[in-house]
Parts: sequence; structure tokens; C-alpha cells
Amino acid sequence: MKNIRILLVLIICSVLSIDTSAQFNKNFKIGKKNSSNKSSSSPFDFKSFLYQKYEIAQRLYSSESVYRAPKGHDYLQNAKDYNRTEVEKKLKKAKFMPNNSSATKMHIRTLEDFHKNYDQFVDNVLTGKVNELIEKAYSYKEKNVGLGLNFAQEAKDFTDAIELISPNHPQIGALGAEAEKVVNALGGSASNNVSAFHKDNLNKIVWSNKPLSINSESSSDIKSSFETGETIYGTAYLGRSVRAAQGKDSRLDIRLRIDGKQMTNRYECHLQLENDQLDNNYLQFVLVPDPSSYNAASDIEKGNYTTQRFNEELSRISPRKHKVELTLLFDVDRNTEVKGDFSINLSGDQTFYKNIANKIADSRFADIQLPAARMNDSSLEQAMVKSVNNQGRKENFTKAIITNQNWTNITEGGALVARKIDGACVGKNAKGECVYQVFSFRQNYNGNGFGETYQHSSEEVQKIPCSNIK
Repeated sequence: MKNIRILLVLIICSVLSIDTSAQFNKNFKIGKKNSSNKSSSSPFDFKSFLYQKYEIAQRLYSSESVYRAPKGHDYLQNAKDYNRTEVEKKLKKAKFMPNNSSATKMHIRTLEDFHKNYDQFVDNVLTGKVNELIEKAYSYKEKNVGLGLNFAQEAKDFTDAIELISPNHPQIGALGAEAEKVVNALGGSASNNVSAFHKDNLNKIVWSNKPLSINSESSSDIKSSFETGETIYGTAYLGRSVRAAQGKDSRLDIRLRIDGKQMTNRYECHLQLENDQLDNNYLQFVLVPDPSSYNAASDIEKGNYTTQRFNEELSRISPRKHKVELTLLFDVDRNTEVKGDFSINLSGDQTFYKNIANKIADSRFADIQLPAARMNDSSLEQAMVKSVNNQGRKENFTKAIITNQNWTNITEGGALVARKIDGACVGKNAKGECVYQVFSFRQNYNGNGFGETYQHSSEEVQKIPCSNIK
């Protein structure tokens, strides 16, 4: 019996030993696996990094890229992307890595040479380029200040880029100061002859229920949130004149977002600048006007749908609080962002905005006119109408207007094959509404003359007030 007890103890100990060993082995494997996972993160990819910086260095060190594509903004962006301090740190490590490929070794040598010889490149190429841009800027000071400022800003971009790559270059300080001087000379400074309110809101858009009185603004008029039915006006405070920031283009593009989503089509929506606004260092506009007094004539004439589209959007989005952001996208001064935002609570009656949009749309519709006739040919006009109506359209066209002065010949391999001309056909749709549609017509050449007139392509159908059809 004693021997049996001893045997049982030995068996139990053996089993415990096996379980303990199995658990240890299991833990060891897990630990090994975890250790492997921890060290399995990819090492820094020096090969890709060096190739990327090599590509950027090629652009920074090429006189061809400087003169054939003279965009100071692009050159400055390349300098920022290059990040010389980071490259130098990585080069020290990359040089002593084992088994570098011949391509990697070549990239290391090229980047080291780039750092070594860049000052000479500045002296031989970039200094001349910057001085050329400064001279161009001054030459346009009187006849086109916007274009002059464009050249000035480009010179400043180049000097800023040089400073990033070679901050200790002996001429960069003086050259950068000259570039800054011409920018200020052409663009003006916000510190000159402006109110404290202007300085405090430089390069910002502030919002109010009515146009602000410039130089006598009251902070009590400024709003950052609006309720349903409130009018919304914006005032942008610039560091230079509108003309200097925008140039000659009277169309100022904007980026308009609601809750982070861009809602405007930039080809439809913009701010239309008038001549009396261009010499100001501020800009005023309206997003939600007073429907009883708003005159949309200028926007309609210039094809600006901003106010109409914005109010249409406010009339149909959810009845809750939304964030609106607007940024001015100047044509010349592209480096300065002028923007502002506000919140709007749409829990009230949103038909207010629909009524504004409808009023603008009605005014726009009332002003629609037929295209002007550039040629009169009654037989051709009848052929155009017949060709279009034979297509089985919903509209019934009754007259045509020839909108080209002459036919245009179409050739293939130098041989005449057809001729084309455009025309607008006028009629009514199935609802009895007056419409017109612009078509392109063709006649094929048969060797002796031209055949029948047929409709080749078309634009969209446009409604028009019947009273505007004569």
C-alpha cells in the first residue's frame, strides 16, 4: 500500500511537471511571437526617401526649371518639401548603412553635391532671376500694379526658398529685403492709414447684419452666429488694395463650405468686383440680403450665382445649426488666405431663403434674351427647324436664328468633307413654356456641292420669357 501511495505521488508530480512545462513553452512561444511583432515594424525606407529628395533636388538645382517654368510659388514649395535639415540627418545614417545599392550611393553623392554647390547656383542663376523679377515688378508699377505685384511676389518666393536651402548665403538677406520692399511698394501696407479695427482684423472676413461703415466700425455690429431670417453681410480687411491682390480680373473666385463640404461651383459662384472697389483695401459683399431691397442686376449681368445658390442651399438643408466658411481666392496674391466663418441656426422658417433665391431667379429669368442673328437666310432657317423637329423632341420649334456669320469648312486629310454652322431654334415645350436651344448643323460635301442640312449636336434647352421672343 505504501508503495502504491508513493507511485501515485510520483505520477501526480509528473503530470504537474508536464502541465507546467507546457504552460512555460506556451508562454515562451507567445512571448517570442510578441517580441517578433514588436520588431517587425518596417525600418525607415532610406532608398525611397533618398530617391524622393533626389527628384526634388533636381528641380531646385535646374536652371531650366527656373527659367522655363518661372513659378516662384512652385520653387518655394519644392524647397519646403525638400527640408534640408531632415535630409542632412538622414544622409549621415544612410552613408554607413551596409549593402547600399549603386543607385542609393549615387543619390547620396548627388544630394551631398547639391548641398555643397547650391550657393554657387544661387550666384550664377537665382540671383539674376530674382533681380529680373524685381525690375519687372517696378516697370509695371504705374501701368498694371496687379501684374507688377505678381512679379514682386514671385521674387519674394524665390528668396524665401533660397533661405530655406541656404540660410547662410551672404546675399540672401539683402536680396530678400529688396523683394519685400517691392512687394510693399506695389501692394501697400495694412499699417498705413487704416483704423485699429482694420489692423485687428487683417486678412479676415467679419460678419454683420448690414454693411459696416469703414473706419467707424463698431464691434457691437460684428456677429459670429445668425438665426433664421437674418441678413448676412461680409467685410474682408486686406493688407493691400483689391487691385493689387486681384489684378485686372473683375471675377474673384471664392471657396464656400457648409459643414466642411464645398457647396459652390467655382465657375458659377464668385464675387463680382466693380471698378470703385478695386482701389480699396477692404471688400464688402452680401450672402443673405434683405429681399425687399436687394438688387441682383450686377450679379445677373456678370453670371454670378453665389447669392442665389447659397440661399437655395439654406432653404433645403437640415433645420439645425450649421457652420459656414468662406475664403477669397485672389488671382495675384495667392499666398495670403483671407477667410472667415460663422454659424447659422436654421430651426426657423427656411422659406425665407427660398423666397430670396426665387426672387433672384425670377429677375435672372426676366433678363434672358435670345442670341443675336449673325446671318439671315430664310431657306436655311427653315431647314434647321425641320431637321430639329424630325428628331422627335418634346419641344416644337417654329423659328431659327443663325448665330454664326459664315459656314466653317470641315476637312479630312486636306479634303473637304462637310461644312458646319450654329443656330438657335425657338419654340415651346410640352407645358406651353417658351424655350430655345442652340444646335450645330452640318451639310456633307458630295463632290459637286453640299447636301441637306442636318442637326449634328446640341446644347441644353433654355427657358425664356415669351415676351422676350420677337
